[in-house]
Amino acid sequence: MAVTFSAGNRWQGTDLAIADSKTFTLSTWFKNASLGATQAIANWHRAGAGSSHGLSLQADGDIAVTGRNAVGTTVLSSAASGDPITAAAWHHVLVAVDLAAAEPVKIYRDGTKLAETNFTLVDDTIDFSTSHFTMGAGRDSADAAFADYAGVIDEFWFSTTYLDPDDSAVLERFYGPAGEQIGLGANGRNPLRVSGARPEIFLTHGAGNFGRNEGTSADLSAIGSTTGDRGRPATVETLSRGFRGERWRESERSGIPFPESRLAAESASDGLEVGLRELSTDRDEINRRQRRRSAVFEY
Repeated sequence: MAVTFSAGNRWQGTDLAIADSKTFTLSTWFKNASLGATQAIANWHRAGAGSSHGLSLQADGDIAVTGRNAVGTTVLSSAASGDPITAAAWHHVLVAVDLAAAEPVKIYRDGTKLAETNFTLVDDTIDFSTSHFTMGAGRDSADAAFADYAGVIDEFWFSTTYLDPDDSAVLERFYGPAGEQIGLGANGRNPLRVSGARPEIFLTHGAGNFGRNEGTSADLSAIGSTTGDRGRPATVETLSRGFRGERWRESERSGIPFPESRLAAESASDGLEVGLRELSTDRDEINRRQRRRSAVFEY
């Protein structure tokens, strides 16, 4: 499932307890409705300060990434200038930032590295810890929404860990060699390749609970009402499972994989997304609880 955003409809949270950092990596699949206006896909903002930053699309469709330090000074401003996205088409974007490195910013779109125009690059720490976080809109200094995103977002993954996409083995943790959408694993653990490690933000649910964060940080709350979308067409092999046809997901209850067409939301478990073959109804859950309370003795 994917989520459709439109003006006035977004997901946002405060005090996400993400440590300030010189480094981060983010990955997202999206389909923008049209070009012609600046739109924020993901945005960090400190209320009362002109310190909005994050991932956005410029009016001409160029991908841009910005960051500010704890006093609101811009320390990161970079765009893949002159290489815009295609409207109404699915794209994957992978951004890796290390402000202390010789090449501070790397932007990959659909598996290809883009040339950036670096407006500002300072070896400093980006403020995440005191910022609000919003998916689908930017926030201005009055904490009001601006630059609403109009389009579909399939998933969003963010970690302050730096993963270098110039290494093809790293890139293929997110984007397959034939354009496959890669399963990122339970809680988005797979790309980090460290036992027990999780990204700070991993949003991968449908419209009703898109803000439920599977990462280590807090959940987001709905503002307005986003709607569902079937997501990226399954026209290529799903590398994570080795089957042709459609994207595969992992059950939020058992971890069992299933194809997207068999997706169901359980009423018995507060909307966990599972495969139809393991769907549990409220009556099933009541019966299970009754059986747990029953004891049978044999002599």
